[in-house]
Amino acid sequence: MSLTAPTVTLSGGSTGFSLISVEGQKSIYRDSTGDIEIVVNHQEAKRNRRTLRLNVRDITADPFVPAENVEVSYSAYLVVDMPVAGFANADVETDVNGLMTWLAASTNFAQILNGES
Repeated sequence: MSLTAPTVTLSGGSTGFSLISVEGQKSIYRDSTGDIEIVVNHQEAKRNRRTLRLNVRDITADPFVPAENVEVSYSAYLVVDMPVAGFANADVETDVNGLMTWLAASTNFAQILNGES
């Protein structure tokens, strides 16, 4: 079953996504330009792995040949890897939300992006 098509605030403002593909336990949502997508994937075995991935691409001036443009991209992932039993989903949700709150607070994420650990 697919999620409700998400609307996410990104650097360009509020961005709406449409479901474009469903294959087994993997769904892909894409923005209207086709440059941003969200991929939700589930792998279930001895451990359950839930992956949320943001893919962003853009066209920018080539830093080596400024008269030419090149495609650039980045991806950001959130992966939750947990045993089939032993942790309640509600507890994992609380813990991950706490981690994301810490990440968003102050300059924590900027420091990580700068390579600090």
